[in-house]
Amino acid sequence: MLIPLLDQFFTPAGRVLLDPVLQMFWVFVLTATRLAGLFAAGPVFGQAVVPHNVRLVLIVALAFVLTPIATPESLAVPDGAIQIVPLVGLEFGLGFILGLGVMTVLSGLQLAGQLIDQQLGTAFAATINPDLQASVSVTGQMFFILGGAALLVMEPVNGDLLMLSALVETFESLPLGQVVLPRETAFVLTQLMHKSMVLGVRVAAPVLAALSLVTLTLGFVGRSMPQINQLSLGFPLRFSTGLFVLGLSLSGILEAVLEAVPEALSDIQTLF
Repeated sequence: MLIPLLDQFFTPAGRVLLDPVLQMFWVFVLTATRLAGLFAAGPVFGQAVVPHNVRLVLIVALAFVLTPIATPESLAVPDGAIQIVPLVGLEFGLGFILGLGVMTVLSGLQLAGQLIDQQLGTAFAATINPDLQASVSVTGQMFFILGGAALLVMEPVNGDLLMLSALVETFESLPLGQVVLPRETAFVLTQLMHKSMVLGVRVAAPVLAALSLVTLTLGFVGRSMPQINQLSLGFPLRFSTGLFVLGLSLSGILEAVLEAVPEALSDIQTLF
């Protein structure tokens, strides 16, 4: 539709000058679309605290920078919407899968917080996570915020730059206009969900182990001294012990996040 319309208004000599401009504009559109997928699902770029107009400005600015890098050797400008829609959808899907993979791993922190709050007795104190559009535990939300902060300051490369570099590398393995989602995509996402659950259990393990020892100790005390009120003694003891162990294990939690995110990006890069 677009090409025949241009033929009506431009001479053959004008089309010779216009075709490179159209091709570069099409490269820019596809580059921005791939970036938009990452910004829609990524744990740093896609969070609800980032306004939509800020995301749009970042996408356009990065697309201008990456367009010369992402330009393939040959890319035909589509003639109509029938060809445009599949290409745009695949480019968006590639960036979306990259951001979704990292977000899936970080969601394991929500699971860890939920497990800890259930044992501490604070599961009834729930809050809203605007990124997941769901009600989550207070500890889970704290872990999620800490995980995002750790992602921004991780060494030797910040997590946001690491995700962008992973996206830039996809321009070499999957040039613009040649994106094909592999059959193993669902399997890799399933593996990332498994790693997310492992991360959640790993983060919650120190607190759960300490609370199990407290419960076992209270059981022995209750059998030997039945006159002690288990309810009045057990709740503050479990709560204080859980908070103490949680404070000691925060550094280990951040290390677990910094190990899990590069592994997730590596799996997705291997997929593509």
